Amino acid sequence: MNSRGQAFSTFQLLIAAIVAIAILAILFQIIGIIPGIGQQEPSSNAANLVKDLVNKPYTPKTSSQVTFKSGDSINVKAIAAASQAGATEENIILSLGDFEGTTGFEGSGSLITYTAGSSKNVKLWAVCSPKGEIGTTVQSLGPSEKIRAASESCTTDSDEDICCLIALRTTGSG
Repeated sequence: MNSRGQAFSTFQLLIAAIVAIAILAILFQIIGIIPGIGQQEPSSNAANLVKDLVNKPYTPKTSSQVTFKSGDSINVKAIAAASQAGATEENIILSLGDFEGTTGFEGSGSLITYTAGSSKNVKLWAVCSPKGEIGTTVQSLGPSEKIRAASESCTTDSDEDICCLIALRTTGSG
């Protein structure tokens, strides 16, 4: 075999390795071992929402898709610490939102845990508002009744303190 033939076989081997890695990445995404491109951990995504919205009252925001794997949880203490926006755990409310009463998600208020076996893709919806107005703010924005009910559980001392509500939404909701 001449030198051109040897270079061609090396090139074929390189292409085969790239194809094999691409196939493995797709399979791992399907079975949930690695997150999809552009997907974030739920807790860090929630912290980013709070950081972005704490100084923008009355402005709702929906995250990109996040993936909950079995055992994943979000809690207000971790969100407050990671947001670095001056929010405290008393300023943040968590709601099961669209997943209230469904199997797989447990908790509400300060902790939400995903317990089902397979991964679940959701969006996070958030809005911040003064405590005395969070209920009417959420109601005026029109999300589900389940989310509106959670908005009344902010535990800050003053009605002027900012409260941020984070709710789980189905990936089809805006």
